[in-house]
Amino acid sequence: MALAGSILGTGASASLFWVDSLQRRRKRRIAALGCCMRCGCTASATQEGKCPQCGKKREQPSDIEWSVLRVARLLEDPDPGFICVPAGQRSGRRYLAKVRHSATEPADIEDHRWLQSVMGMASEPFHALYALHNSALLFEPVIKRDLGAASGRDGGFRYFGLDELRNPEPGRLADYPGQEFPPEELLAFAEIPHSANLICIWHVRDLSRSHVELVELNHDAPPGGFGVPNNLPKLLLVLCEDPAFFLFMCGCYTRYEDGLSDTQWIPIRYVPDAGPLTPELVANEPYPQWWMYD
Repeated sequence: MALAGSILGTGASASLFWVDSLQRRRKRRIAALGCCMRCGCTASATQEGKCPQCGKKREQPSDIEWSVLRVARLLEDPDPGFICVPAGQRSGRRYLAKVRHSATEPADIEDHRWLQSVMGMASEPFHALYALHNSALLFEPVIKRDLGAASGRDGGFRYFGLDELRNPEPGRLADYPGQEFPPEELLAFAEIPHSANLICIWHVRDLSRSHVELVELNHDAPPGGFGVPNNLPKLLLVLCEDPAFFLFMCGCYTRYEDGLSDTQWIPIRYVPDAGPLTPELVANEPYPQWWMYD
């Protein structure tokens, strides 16, 4: 832990070890891909869980590490897209919408210090994510939607940089009917672009507890939101394991266009490499079990 202390000064939490531990993150990525963290061996582990090459026990990433690694792997998908169905009643029509992902450099060290000062030990999962990239825009459509006078980049999910958390856009947390969370206890963490809805960090501090939860600020959701996970590792895992379901769970605001019609296409399955998909495979994609519109 001396590395974190040398960077951040005396008293910094061990969670900030993420900030400058590039070698550790590289090893965790190797582990997530099923390889040995120590020697890089790709052979299967023994029955005792040891590497057959170096003989050391293979370590498994924590929930925090694994979820951040899944984001890293998503960003590396070669030709991402969604198989989509038209909005409305069930239909036999299908469309393959191509998307792209983009991300910035890791967050600045001063922003990590600020996050630590605000959230304390509860900031650990966020340090892990922001040590990877300060912000990211996922599932941005290759064919842009006609959004009229609306400005900003389109896409399925965007998490804000630490600099935006420190200096939020004026009025970002205002005008949410029935909001049960005091605005001074909220940090706007992410958005579904052009939905005017947010996922926020709710930092609870009182005499008995100090913890953080993710909460939805959504104009259309029932009390308690649509059911988006309330902690960062679970949210990132759902986001990466089934992006179409995640976007549906966020209120089904993400729609794609084909450039030829006015059809709004709703994603039902994410494909990391759309290149090998044939028109027949796309056309025969079934509706998912979670689909609720008939």
